[in-house]
Amino acid sequence: MEFLTSPGVERALTAASQWAARLGSEVVQLTHFILALLDEEEGRVIDLLGRLGVQPTEVRQQLLTTTLTTPAPPVEVLLAAARDWAIAHRQDPQLLTDDLLLAILHADPQLAAFMAPLGLDIHRLQALRGNHRDLDNPPPSSLESVFTSQTESPIFDPSAASGKAFSRDAMSPALHEQGHFRPVPPMAATPGQTTTTTSQVSARSSTNDVDPPSSAAPQDSPSLLPISAGRTPASFTTHQDSQRSPTSPQTTLCPNPGKGDNDTAAMGSSQPGLPLSHPGKAAIKLEDCSATSAISSWLRILDVNCNRCREALRVLDDYCRFVRNDPVLTAAVKELRHAFAAWEQRLPLTLRLTARNTPGDVGTRLMGSGEYLRRSVSEVALANLKRLQEALRSLEEYGKLHDPAWAAQAEQLRYQVYNLEAQLLRPATRTVRLAQARLYWLFSTHTIGDRWRWQLERAIAGGVQIVQLREKNLPDRQWFQVAQQVADCCRQAGVLFIVNDRADLACGVEADGVHLGQEDLPIELARRLLGPDTLVGCSTHAPHQVEEAIRAGADYLGVGPVFPSPTKPFDHFPGLEFVRQATTLTRHVPAFALGGITLDNLSQVLAAGARRIAVSSLLSHAEDPAPIARQLRTALDAVPLP
Repeated sequence: MEFLTSPGVERALTAASQWAARLGSEVVQLTHFILALLDEEEGRVIDLLGRLGVQPTEVRQQLLTTTLTTPAPPVEVLLAAARDWAIAHRQDPQLLTDDLLLAILHADPQLAAFMAPLGLDIHRLQALRGNHRDLDNPPPSSLESVFTSQTESPIFDPSAASGKAFSRDAMSPALHEQGHFRPVPPMAATPGQTTTTTSQVSARSSTNDVDPPSSAAPQDSPSLLPISAGRTPASFTTHQDSQRSPTSPQTTLCPNPGKGDNDTAAMGSSQPGLPLSHPGKAAIKLEDCSATSAISSWLRILDVNCNRCREALRVLDDYCRFVRNDPVLTAAVKELRHAFAAWEQRLPLTLRLTARNTPGDVGTRLMGSGEYLRRSVSEVALANLKRLQEALRSLEEYGKLHDPAWAAQAEQLRYQVYNLEAQLLRPATRTVRLAQARLYWLFSTHTIGDRWRWQLERAIAGGVQIVQLREKNLPDRQWFQVAQQVADCCRQAGVLFIVNDRADLACGVEADGVHLGQEDLPIELARRLLGPDTLVGCSTHAPHQVEEAIRAGADYLGVGPVFPSPTKPFDHFPGLEFVRQATTLTRHVPAFALGGITLDNLSQVLAAGARRIAVSSLLSHAEDPAPIARQLRTALDAVPLP
């Protein structure tokens, strides 16, 4: 049998032997264990005594003068009893010093009777240790059956344990050989002095991996002793259970039972049973192999999905921080990571470790065809978003077997991930819409006049996919008001809305993007002001400007002017040759040819390699822009995108 003990328990095993030597005993007695536990001045046992109003010095004095000479049972028996009580009442197989104290008191009725007047009453200690408020009506004992099953008498009988007692010199060498626990180096401390051991220092150095205590009592740092892969917590039936009728509820291991038990009960006896301890229901004994296997199975599921969530959150953190360079998204992922870590602590790591069986996991040897194929960093992020959502869903469902309230919190975490996904994919959605766009309209309400809203609606109805608002002569306040109205129209129609030149106004109206000229803000500055969600376009008139804009991170380019245009005068027209050059340079960045393009010359633009165009006066001056936009789209859509 293997045990997960705290350093405090390790020290008690050694200190008990040392007390036996000081008092001239060849065999370690149960009282020596209690004296050893009282040596821990800041330990959990001292804290329990303080909560009961008991003075440790008085207890120590009575133990030193008592004539009781009950030899301790084999260490394995004591540790098994302590572990089973810990599992039943704390859902945690880790052995702490107060668990060991209860096991010692239950080992001998005479010792328990001697200690009760001193304040170490078994039932009051057990009630307090199990977090029961009513100390006068403590829970039933859960230890007697362990001693019954592992010794020759119902409760440990010293006379029947000859040759099995805990020798102060040997300290059960058989257990050492089997690796069940590690001895602590001998202490040179005197009674009442606390000594720090190597294992204690080691445990303190890894506190980040340890779940915090559930109460204000001092927490023994865990020391991981060997645990068999796939081992499930030991089970037992209480002494009272043996006297119950077959239909009576029985005490079994069911961490934090609740309303989720109804689902299990409804499955019927033909399904693998899970332990129940809901009042009024017949519980499934853990002696049943199928029930024990079921517990191990859902604990493994919870463990592996907790690990999946942690791993996916770290991948997303790296993506938001180093790829997107987005402080808002990075903070959102960090907050989610911290929320998950706090939630995860309610399922103790030590309990998860009892069920973990990585070598025996059949899934580690299976591999999907596309598991190691990723085409972009955004695809990596998307894959881990889905992994996170799926893992939380599994935790929510199987978590109902652990604690319904805990499972409900998993559901809330999953909703937070959905919100995170919307934020992460928002720019990607804009990018996809941009990549699919063919027809871009640049217009000004000042040029069109009062009928601009109707003109906008008709242009969109004809097939315009991107609208850019250009206002050169309006005061800022009026500019902003017009931009808000245009933005609302575009959102309702589902087209992208771009603001010309003004990054500040684009931010104020939450536009989809801003378009910059060669003399406007640098692309890098606009990106810093608007964040990664907002599209940034740039006008280019020469090949070197195309290359510079792409290096600066422009989402799309305006290429031209191709022909003379009444909208904006130019001294030089790069023309169709520039369109040909830009088409080669902008293979992975959408480029819109612009300047003087009409239905009559569109075929020349397409022949030069352009697949997207931007127009202005052609639609702005039309009596009805819808049919013209429709003809432009028909010609553009006939030529496939690269």
